Amino acid sequence: MVPESSDAGAGDPSGESGRDTLGSGRARGFALRLVGLAAAILILAGAGVWAIERTRHTPAPAAHAARLLPSDAATPSLASCEWVPYHNPDADLTDVGTPPTAVPAAGTAVMTITTNLGVIRISMDPRITPCAVANFVYLAGKHFFDHSSCHRLLDVPNIGLLQCGDPTGSSTGGPMYQFPDEKRSAPVMLPSAPLMSYRLVSPDASDDPYVVMPSVAPPPETTYAPGVVAMANQGPDTNGSQFFMVYRASRLEDSYERFGTVTEGLDILTTVARGGDDGAYGQVGGGHPKVQLTFQTVTVHSG
Repeated sequence: MVPESSDAGAGDPSGESGRDTLGSGRARGFALRLVGLAAAILILAGAGVWAIERTRHTPAPAAHAARLLPSDAATPSLASCEWVPYHNPDADLTDVGTPPTAVPAAGTAVMTITTNLGVIRISMDPRITPCAVANFVYLAGKHFFDHSSCHRLLDVPNIGLLQCGDPTGSSTGGPMYQFPDEKRSAPVMLPSAPLMSYRLVSPDASDDPYVVMPSVAPPPETTYAPGVVAMANQGPDTNGSQFFMVYRASRLEDSYERFGTVTEGLDILTTVARGGDDGAYGQVGGGHPKVQLTFQTVTVHSG
């Protein structure tokens, strides 16, 4: 996640384990850093920083698909979701309870975000990512996102996205639960590139700021098409409330759960992008958007 204030967010956007991020005195959040050619990029959500550099890679746990509950229908209509309690004194968490464990796994859902710049609509498919959809249904029902602003714009070569979903704007905000990764949907992606090597590095080492971890077969790097909406995370199975919307084809590691597609309002994202950012996140990439995008209300309707 990304801090909203200039100092708090200068290092990275994410938030879980309470590690200091990139020399700041305040834990700012988890970040996945992609180092492509010359640029270091982080998609974050939490409090602490993990980074992925092209070279080697730590084991990427297999994605957890939501468990489908028995049903008389040929296609199960319910899925079972796990909401894992999450407590971190260095994160700006909000206790809103947890969604139900049995959630719809059929039909369609549309998230409508009314902003200060217009309406954004996101189409979601409960058949593919039922827990992610249920998460947003629940949080929207709690008015969790109302009056929050997107805290990070990342506009660099080969990446264009806007990160939102932190009601505190601190980059460490979220609910007091997380949920595992689900099966990902290929239809919202462009063709993936050949496999590359990655290295997992952690900036909390005592001497060297980067610690190389054991490496195995790397995950693919993928092009996220314009309009893709995916979860920001702190690593595998750490989804919360923060998400990002892609406004330009973006090369990122295939480790962010894609749960929706912007069907209306993509022009709003490009308007924000044209305004640029303040560079608050420095070497991890991006900053607070100079053109503020504020969520006035967020609702989810199922079909």
